[in-house]
Amino acid sequence: MAGRPRLTEDRDGTLFTDRLLDQELRKYPPARALIDSPLLRREHWWYLPRLIVVLDVDTATTIGARPDGTGEVLAVARDDRLYVDSVTRADGQVGEPVRVRSLAGRLPADGPAVLLGHDFSAPDLERWTPWTTRGAAARPVATVDPPAPARPGLPGRPRRLGRGAGGPTPSGKDSREWI
Repeated sequence: MAGRPRLTEDRDGTLFTDRLLDQELRKYPPARALIDSPLLRREHWWYLPRLIVVLDVDTATTIGARPDGTGEVLAVARDDRLYVDSVTRADGQVGEPVRVRSLAGRLPADGPAVLLGHDFSAPDLERWTPWTTRGAAARPVATVDPPAPARPGLPGRPRRLGRGAGGPTPSGKDSREWI
């Protein structure tokens, strides 16, 4: 997908509420705690105003599917246009610089780039960890330099395994484990 980006100021949150609110609640469930109802939207008025980047699409191509849920989004700026594609790290590589390949098999554009990724808890999507890396993309395989972090994943969540409220169980193991 490629197009010319433009910035829209939504100072009072009207555009966001009318056209993007349902999408926000589906894609980012933690927002439910702030804007799920008219009462919450009134109480958390500061959450609604946005700077919205609108992409006036010139060309649209099929974006590669992420069959196992892994992958990131690469956005490259060139010639007053923004080129967006879904990518994966080449050979699951982590390090300097990060080499990515298009899931659709296309060559990436050259230019300043942003690599976006996230991880989330399933099926509730309540815990969400995003990461962003800025750098440059160059052909034939996009190389984002400086390096992107390894998929940081979600922080562990304590779980009780024993009968008590933590501490040693009858088997001698500590019941406070991380999953």
